[in-house]
Amino acid sequence: MTKDVYITVQGSHIVDGTPQEPVVTKARGKYYYRGGKHYLLYDEELEGVEQPISSVVKFNDTLLEVRKKGSLESLMVFEKDKLNVARYATGAGTIEVGVKAADIALEEATGRIRISVTYEMFAGCGKVQDSRVTITAVPYPFI
Repeated sequence: MTKDVYITVQGSHIVDGTPQEPVVTKARGKYYYRGGKHYLLYDEELEGVEQPISSVVKFNDTLLEVRKKGSLESLMVFEKDKLNVARYATGAGTIEVGVKAADIALEEATGRIRISVTYEMFAGCGKVQDSRVTITAVPYPFI
């Protein structure tokens, strides 16, 4: 895998049994492999937010960690069958949610790496959604 990559983040969510509109983010970024973990670094442009959000994704076949810094700050850690607390720092304060991964799948191929996580999100007294997020990186410029 090359250092310069094109990253696609795809999220699908089900709230109260109703599928939501898929969320897709695409960005150029950097890929590194260190200490047995893969890293993806990229900036994300969000509507209504002046400054880009810096994102760092760290993962292997048992763990996915997504850290965002800037006008929106968060840290989400996904580990199979383990409930982790995620915190989102916003202008209105910090929001806490629980995330529990049911499955983490890492696919490594020549010229592509993909991590997928299926998880439940909890807030307050119960589950608020079922989700699946897939992050794919391919060499940039495209082969």
